[in-house]
Amino acid sequence: MNREQGSLRQIGGKLFLTDQRLLFMPNHFDDATGGDEWGCPLGDITAVGVEPRRPDVPFLGRTAALRRRLRVDLGSGDREVFVVNGVNEAVKVLRAATAAGRG
Repeated sequence: MNREQGSLRQIGGKLFLTDQRLLFMPNHFDDATGGDEWGCPLGDITAVGVEPRRPDVPFLGRTAALRRRLRVDLGSGDREVFVVNGVNEAVKVLRAATAAGRG
């Protein structure tokens, strides 16, 4: 699982959903090389969806087709994007969690 940090950096780590927060913790390597922890209260999440693939990105003379990603929009106007397996299921789970937090 990865979190996009900036426009080009992917930070490896784990995404955690609690009854109050969504948290991302970078793996040891990315933590040591400047990968940031991230978190927000569920109440700060205004929308959850699937971020479409970007155009191919050149990498070492080849192009890397990027996957569809989990998009989390925040009340601050910020957007967080995560590469997760089972993105459609992740969207459903996170939407349910944010709806329960509002209800």
